[in-house]
Amino acid sequence: MSEEGNDLGVYVSGKKRVDEFDMYTCCWPGCLAVMYDAEKIGLIQIKDVCKNNDTAMWLKVVQKSPCYLLKENLARYRRRAVSITPKPLYKRIWAHYPLFHVAEEMHPVRGYILGADECVREYFQEDIL
Repeated sequence: MSEEGNDLGVYVSGKKRVDEFDMYTCCWPGCLAVMYDAEKIGLIQIKDVCKNNDTAMWLKVVQKSPCYLLKENLARYRRRAVSITPKPLYKRIWAHYPLFHVAEEMHPVRGYILGADECVREYFQEDIL
């Protein structure tokens, strides 16, 4: 929806099944209207990475079980002119770096590469939408 609340006619879906590799390239579940079976998966604890906590949580979940798409529209995003997501690509990469290096305890070089990869993919995905 627009900033004023008008429907933009955009429906964003995802992959039917998301495994660990898929999650490293994009946070497919996002942060709105998602659920996991705590009895099957267990309690998920993540390190505080300030931003991208939703992705950090889903990375932990998908290590225990793949994620599956529920093809129902359960929420709507509001597109804002001013977003907390940094616009310059290098700032997005720097914001994703703690996700992989701190939350997933990856080597700094690997954390940077995965952060850059995810940001570039998301950048081009936004241009499509």
